[in-house]
Amino acid sequence: MRAEERTKVLVDGGEVDPPPFEARQLGLKKVESAADLNDGSARALIVLAGALSSDTDRQNLVKRLRRLAAPAAERGIFVVVVAKAGEEAAALTVAQSGAGRLAQWVQRAGVVLRQLAVLPDSDWERIAESCARCRCGPSSNDSLAIRDENGAPLKEPLSPDIELLFRRAFHDYPGIRISAEGGGKSSASVWKVETEGHERHAPFIVKSGDAAEMEEHINTYRDVVADRVPFRGCAPLCLERCVLGATSQLAVSRFVENAVRLDHVVPDRDVSAVVQAIYKTVLGRWRIRPEKKTLSLLPEFLPASRQDVYLKGLERTYKDLTGAGYTGPSPQSFFDRLAGLPAAEHLVCRAHDDLNLRNVFVCGRDAEAVLIDFTRAAKRPLSHDVARLEVGLAFDTDLQSVQPIPPEVLEDFYTGDLFAVSLEHLLKGRVAPHRLNAITTLRTTILEEGQVHGVDLRREYTVAICVGLLYYAKAKSNDAGVAYKCAGSLLDRVTNPSLW
Repeated sequence: MRAEERTKVLVDGGEVDPPPFEARQLGLKKVESAADLNDGSARALIVLAGALSSDTDRQNLVKRLRRLAAPAAERGIFVVVVAKAGEEAAALTVAQSGAGRLAQWVQRAGVVLRQLAVLPDSDWERIAESCARCRCGPSSNDSLAIRDENGAPLKEPLSPDIELLFRRAFHDYPGIRISAEGGGKSSASVWKVETEGHERHAPFIVKSGDAAEMEEHINTYRDVVADRVPFRGCAPLCLERCVLGATSQLAVSRFVENAVRLDHVVPDRDVSAVVQAIYKTVLGRWRIRPEKKTLSLLPEFLPASRQDVYLKGLERTYKDLTGAGYTGPSPQSFFDRLAGLPAAEHLVCRAHDDLNLRNVFVCGRDAEAVLIDFTRAAKRPLSHDVARLEVGLAFDTDLQSVQPIPPEVLEDFYTGDLFAVSLEHLLKGRVAPHRLNAITTLRTTILEEGQVHGVDLRREYTVAICVGLLYYAKAKSNDAGVAYKCAGSLLDRVTNPSLW
């Protein structure tokens, strides 16, 4: 059932005056049991708090909310706790204790999630209006068939809360086929979804995760991506399908049919034109007029909050290397020396900010790129998005498992001057020619952009690559040691003022 068809308001704890709700074409229904929350036409739940003067009163309200609030939020039902005038603060305290683990209690700064509100019983017009205007989304299609990409039952069932979100997001289809897609650095899960039951299957990309993170994704799309990134270059969000549960939310995007993820394409064909299209066409409107800003580079490429996360893995790799005779920089010295680079003027533009291989798709045999997951789309130095993709092309674990670039070739490409790649480097890496060609295309792209804007971006780009290598250096992979040594070599280079 679509959101606009959800016209029922459930009431727990007494009766309310119908006229304000009837004026908004909302019907009222008394809650008899928690099973009433399964009514697909319900859009809001009113919980009449009653008196809260004693501990017993407050404990009773906690029990009622524990029974109703979280299950209501899972189904997109907006919860309104109606308190006696003057007791709103006490009711809010009780709601935070009794409503369970709702996303709005742990929301991020700047993210607004409306799942539960506390309003006084002196203003029923406001209460009715809140119920009418809430973002409930569609209700669940309990008969929706959810299968794998081959039409077979799922080998690993979805968690109950995520399954319910899928049943709500795709309520208007009799069935869907889903296949998991590998994600980037975030903890979110990503699926490709093919729908059944209509003349043409409509493909979608679905990302699930922490509700505040997904809400930030949606807000970023509305504020800085929609109408600013070419339609074919960006998988547009289907806002009506981005359903919110108690703690999780889906971000559902349309997708271009016959598009294939970049990491599945690059082992077998030249993608240089695709790589160029990312920065000149898809992100071109953001990159064409960068602004100048004085800043330190390390926090731009690796925020302080993530440096501590990196240290444990880097120390493990460093220990293995020193045991084999390595004498390069220690993990902490990376951060200390990069932080010591003087602040300088850099070109800054809006960036995708998570441009990994799994967020880039290629349309058939065309030189056309489609990007997904504009969750952050923050302003970053011009080098950021380019370097992020390059390091993935070289060191991605899955790519290396199917088409390994030898360690000596990686060291050739990531030590010394990044912009002085020789024919010898390319010949040694002929086992993966398309990946290496894409890397040289990326380096050419950043040089050309620097020339257009009249700046030398080589040092900034080298810092970005150095930091990007640390992501792979901290991993438990066969190339962690190579990534660490390459990062150490570039660290010595960027911190040597005589070279710049």
